Amino acid sequence: MPKIPIFGEGETTADTSATKRNATTALAGQRSGERVPTNRANGTMPTAAKRSRTANFGVKVSELILVEKARQRRAAPIAANAPRPLTPLERTPSDAPNSPGASSTGPGSVPMAPPTVSSELEWSVMSRPVKWLLPVLTLAVVIATEAVHSHYVARHVYSLTEEPRFRWILVFIVLIWATSYAAGLPDSGGRLSRRFARAFAALLAADLIISVLQLFTGAQLLPRFVVFVSSAILVPVFVLVSGLSSATERRRASQDRVLAIVADDESDRLVRDAKGAMERPAQLVAVARPDEVMPTPDQPRPLAQLLDSSKANLLVLDREAQQREEIVAQAAEVHSKGVRIRTLSLFYDFWLGKLPISELERTSLLFDINEIHRPAYARSKRSLDIVIASVGMLVLGIAVPIVAIVDLLGNRGSLFYSQPRVGKDGVEFTIHKFRTMRPGDSSSSWTAADDPRLGKVGRMLRRLHVDELPQMWNVLRHDLSIVGPRPEQPQYVEQLAKTIPFYEVRHLVRPGITGWAQINYDYGASDLDALEKLQYEFFYLRHQSLSLDLQIIGRTLRTVFEDQGR
Repeated sequence: MPKIPIFGEGETTADTSATKRNATTALAGQRSGERVPTNRANGTMPTAAKRSRTANFGVKVSELILVEKARQRRAAPIAANAPRPLTPLERTPSDAPNSPGASSTGPGSVPMAPPTVSSELEWSVMSRPVKWLLPVLTLAVVIATEAVHSHYVARHVYSLTEEPRFRWILVFIVLIWATSYAAGLPDSGGRLSRRFARAFAALLAADLIISVLQLFTGAQLLPRFVVFVSSAILVPVFVLVSGLSSATERRRASQDRVLAIVADDESDRLVRDAKGAMERPAQLVAVARPDEVMPTPDQPRPLAQLLDSSKANLLVLDREAQQREEIVAQAAEVHSKGVRIRTLSLFYDFWLGKLPISELERTSLLFDINEIHRPAYARSKRSLDIVIASVGMLVLGIAVPIVAIVDLLGNRGSLFYSQPRVGKDGVEFTIHKFRTMRPGDSSSSWTAADDPRLGKVGRMLRRLHVDELPQMWNVLRHDLSIVGPRPEQPQYVEQLAKTIPFYEVRHLVRPGITGWAQINYDYGASDLDALEKLQYEFFYLRHQSLSLDLQIIGRTLRTVFEDQGR
């Protein structure tokens, strides 16, 4: 097939060669952001076996995707030529493709509804400084309230920095930070009543905890005036900061407008993933296939026209688009005019917090896993596990008699439930939990949301995550970690390993009570769900760090306030 000419007006062969060189440099810079292949992780499969399984990976994943699409078609049949909506927003008559004033985005591209400006609060402020307002203002309000009490309320003026008074001030501030984060502040927006309820609940929890601590220790060095007055002041402050944070997040989402050039098999997944929660706000405004942005004599720069009509400022190219010189040359041209370019893998990694399915077979063993390759991280992670598990065992000691009494009232049977699970390096161990299902109903089938096998007491225990407390003993025994991939039952592991190549890679690290996949995806009830969760688990393996572990623990605490327990 002869090459399609891609020269525009006034463009020479030398100009095109330079454009291609710039394109190569630009995409090389993007690829350099991806981890460079390093030594393989310990315990990987033999090379011959890996080649055999890699050859079948695309076929098996394609079969899973075909099953998923067939299920979606049965659930919601659509016309053969119906346009693919990228947002739940319906088109207005002025947005119709053939209406006057509607901008053409090229063949096959599907424009999304433009972003809306929500309120006057959407100032040009970066969200990170806004999020820092909450801890800074908390610190300022508590210290100022303590100073007012010292000079105007207390009988004698006292120093704020004297011990142990200063220590209790810091404990109270840290408690407010922790409870506000667990309540979803300042990230959770919504209506004013919702933000007020979260702020009130967070500060009430901090007040109760500090009061109980002072009661048990016998230290009354943090006056009630400071506790309750500072909380009363911080409630409206938290409401305001939460609203400001939500406004700036919406503004950031409207600033990153994404045009994706991806193949058909990736486009549906990308559209679906972009509609969900994203690690970094962005708006997917159009999707097109690589064939639809190839230059022709009548349209030498279709990519630039599509970017202009969709007003996108971020271009995402999948592997097929990167391999076409004509598309790379156009990408280099728009890159020089200010459009940012990302590979599909980097877009998933940075904006969506997971790896795309098409990259699993390529990147599954091509990065360092800190738990294996960095002993210092492994030791720090184990220390964190021991500290949290020790505190958890104290909470478990308090919870056991309470759960036992509640079980007598509505969940008669054994108090604990034990089950074999697959741990690090494929070694089986026995996991312990409070029993939540009715006696005789604890079968080995997939667990689902609103599982009919759960009784009222069991549902309550799962909603509050109390059923997980006995696993602290597994953490102390080194069967589990606090953070890691969720351990599965042996029969599921055997089944999924046959269906999803490289599934065993998740067993290179110790499984955890919570993890990146658990906080980003619901309970898995099929092979497709396991494949989806594997994308998040590979992201965690790729980015393992103490800061990510702490972030996962914090987000897990939020689920208690969000009432998302299973």
